[in-house]
Amino acid sequence: MLRAITLALFGLTAFGQGNTGSILGTLTDASSAVVPSAKVTITNVLTGVKLENTTDSQGNYLFNFLSPGSYKVEAEVTGFKKFVRENITLETGRQLRIDARLETGAVTETVSVTAQTPLLETESGTLSGTIENRQVSSLPTLGRNPQDFRLLVPGVVLNRDGNSITQGGLVRKDPYYIDGAHSSNHVWSGNPVNPNPDVIQEFKIVTNSFSAEFGETSGSVMQSTTKSGNNEIHGTLFEFLRNDKLNAGNYYTHSRPILRQNQYGGTIGGPIKKNKTFYFGDMQVTTQRGTSAFNNLTVPTQAFRDGNFSSLTNAANVPVPIFDPATTSGANNQRTAFPGNIIPAARISRAARNVQALYPLPQVNTNFANYTNFGSVKNENREYDIKIDHNFTDSDKFFARYSGRKSDSTPASAFPDFKSGGRNPGQLGFGQNKNHSRQAVVNHVHIFSPRITNDLHLGWFQTYPKRIVAGFGEVSTNSLGILGLPNGDNKLGTPDFVFTNYAPLGSSGDTLFFELQDSKSLVNVTSWVLEVVPYGETKV
Repeated sequence: MLRAITLALFGLTAFGQGNTGSILGTLTDASSAVVPSAKVTITNVLTGVKLENTTDSQGNYLFNFLSPGSYKVEAEVTGFKKFVRENITLETGRQLRIDARLETGAVTETVSVTAQTPLLETESGTLSGTIENRQVSSLPTLGRNPQDFRLLVPGVVLNRDGNSITQGGLVRKDPYYIDGAHSSNHVWSGNPVNPNPDVIQEFKIVTNSFSAEFGETSGSVMQSTTKSGNNEIHGTLFEFLRNDKLNAGNYYTHSRPILRQNQYGGTIGGPIKKNKTFYFGDMQVTTQRGTSAFNNLTVPTQAFRDGNFSSLTNAANVPVPIFDPATTSGANNQRTAFPGNIIPAARISRAARNVQALYPLPQVNTNFANYTNFGSVKNENREYDIKIDHNFTDSDKFFARYSGRKSDSTPASAFPDFKSGGRNPGQLGFGQNKNHSRQAVVNHVHIFSPRITNDLHLGWFQTYPKRIVAGFGEVSTNSLGILGLPNGDNKLGTPDFVFTNYAPLGSSGDTLFFELQDSKSLVNVTSWVLEVVPYGETKV
């Protein structure tokens, strides 16, 4: 029996059809005999772009590297009525079989079929779930992160830490491909860009039986395809609001944390030249404001800063002596207390004075629990995508996408001075995070012949996270008077100070961090359809 096979050639890293799909099938007549040399045409309903092919000697046809979307299949050959199949929805990464049975008659007659797209995947053993555009744009998500949709796929769950895992795999190890390009950071996980739901055409999670083009995962592979423009101009505007005035208060404290979050933007797409060149663009801005409470912290009083501890007493209201470390007396070398519990000004070091100056003054006239503040939380994120699709000829299809994301996150600090930082005792305090990420993807599909198609992908992304601790650019250990440390003149920020009974200084949760990640890729996949004649048979 004659069969058609597809060979993938010249793959530096064969991503295959990560952002595309295939339509294939077999043409037969009423007696189930195959129909060779029939002309098959597929049409993208929204863009009007058409592709043509002919069936081989076994009546098989194949269209590779097709963008997801709505298609129409037509078949015609002398002696048979023209066959038309509409309402075909091609999903990301799917090999969709559309067989046709031709009826005897004139080509001028037409047989139209409007059946729905088959749900069962018959051409591969892949187990996956696809979130369609209608679901992506309609289902509510907190923060509008399309990757949250992975939880709709069987086998994907949240662990106790709130991280998603697939089939018992590891956290933060599932790669993300956008338009067929790898879009996962090499370090610290995450993604350089993450197009919002209004941009995503489809989102697919492959959970089992991965093809050879995928790796670097312990559980699943995430794939998404971004929207393209078509022959009609379409656009959206959106605004999503979260505000503490609309939230319910805490049942016990009757209070509501301050929250102001706005997420707004829009999309627009349409034709540059009908049936040939299309554009699509979008922008999303997210701003969040809030507060974090720092209650009853202890900062040094002015008297303590000056060395006067005469008011320092214990629970029984007995003065607590301050001993002079430079003195000893008696057989046990016992130190001598400062007279009146007052440390002479000359004995207070420059470093001690500089570190104390990082603290604000108390708000109430007590030695302890004398400072309360609400620190401001600020988060900003700006994202955009620009995509151009162009069809040079029926044999050459091209698209290019450029995406960017700028984020700036400033956590709450106990003290208003940037050099001071500060946090609640026993908790972590994080520095400011800034990141500018970009991605570019170029794709060119060329049809050399009805049997040979080439798909070339060029990808690049760059991300540059910067974690800035309190006092960066202003404070060095030498400027504080703490001498003898390596890089003492470098203004790397305020060190992490932890004092018994006093509020900490600096940023403890993170250290200064600058890390540029840059990724470039070239992927080429060639589909070559051959007719293999078994031994002893003759090709017709």
